[in-house]
Amino acid sequence: MQHLRSDYYMDILQAMSSLYPVREDIRGLAIRLDIPEARLDLTGKGDNMWDSLLSYVDEKGLHEDLLKLALGDFPGHKYLSSANNAIRDKTAFITSLSYNDLIQQNRSGPAKKIFLIYSTSDIDWANALKSHLKLLSLNGKMKLFDMQADVIGSLDRQSFWLENIGGSDIILLSITANLFNDDNCMALTFSAHEMRKIMVPVLFSDCLWARIRILENIQPLPTNYKPVDKWAHKNEALLDITIGIEKIINQW
Repeated sequence: MQHLRSDYYMDILQAMSSLYPVREDIRGLAIRLDIPEARLDLTGKGDNMWDSLLSYVDEKGLHEDLLKLALGDFPGHKYLSSANNAIRDKTAFITSLSYNDLIQQNRSGPAKKIFLIYSTSDIDWANALKSHLKLLSLNGKMKLFDMQADVIGSLDRQSFWLENIGGSDIILLSITANLFNDDNCMALTFSAHEMRKIMVPVLFSDCLWARIRILENIQPLPTNYKPVDKWAHKNEALLDITIGIEKIINQW
């Protein structure tokens, strides 16, 4: 199954949102496309509802069917006509690449090394963040070192951690109260500060993290300073964090 490139996906979503802005319009299109309403989320804002429908269309390969209906409702629409042509000639779709091809194609320079500091009590948060950051690894932009998972051989953990912090470009701090109750995490955080590393607090749950003097003037992620566990949609928070980290990498 071919999937839309991200630029086409977003442009089609925006165009459709402006042409069919309300729930009943979107529900009507879903009915005409024989899409089960139970498979869609039609409870949010227009963009979110359209993301739900377009995601289903992309999953099932209904791109041409959707645009045929839209062009029937809005004949001659310039963008939809252009997008429809791109879908027909396949240029709107992601090019199929092997894993190795993808890594080599996107590697334009040395990947930045990122060291993730977190308490073992927060492994679920860390794994969720790692899943999002994996996309930046596939893009050749970064290489992530997980302090809890990536210790190899019989090396002394503390020495191994310090060696890898010394070789890292960015230190991510998974901020919860657990981090500050973990002696290893605190020791590594202060070591990173002494090494003058760029440190990025990632707020997963509320705590008085900014009372720590070495962190008080550092801008955290997510960008609105709202901890991940306060977001209605946790995935949106993790995406915000990932985009923020990508911006830091790109500014290097």
